[in-house]
Amino acid sequence: MIKRSSLVLSAVSLAFLLTGVITPTASATPTLTVGGPNYITQSGTYRYTAQLSAPYNWFQFSHRFCPTSSIDACTTQWSAVQSFNDGVNPAYADMFIPRDCTNNGTKTHQVRVVAGAFGVGAQTKYKVTLQCFELP
Repeated sequence: MIKRSSLVLSAVSLAFLLTGVITPTASATPTLTVGGPNYITQSGTYRYTAQLSAPYNWFQFSHRFCPTSSIDACTTQWSAVQSFNDGVNPAYADMFIPRDCTNNGTKTHQVRVVAGAFGVGAQTKYKVTLQCFELP
């Protein structure tokens, strides 16, 4: 049974809210973060992670190899990568990176993550991993 005093208090609170005396706190939009190695020294499998702290989140990982570290200057097409997400921990994808530091080799490995969640629009973040000691 709801007490009459609770109803009065709720009505007063609603009136203050509607008149602007009490304003609801604005919550920050969750931000997508992407992690992984900054550089590699040998061929192998490396883990990239993504996190978006919001309910019912989803992630799409893709990657490519490029002669430059610039996301915009690289024209190589993105390839989808299988990722894993249990809904609690950060999502992740394990990717094999062949190290090629020859003159025309692919100097970087670029990862793109697109993610969203319930009530949160899609966000895109990138992670660039250098494959060679010389800058591309």
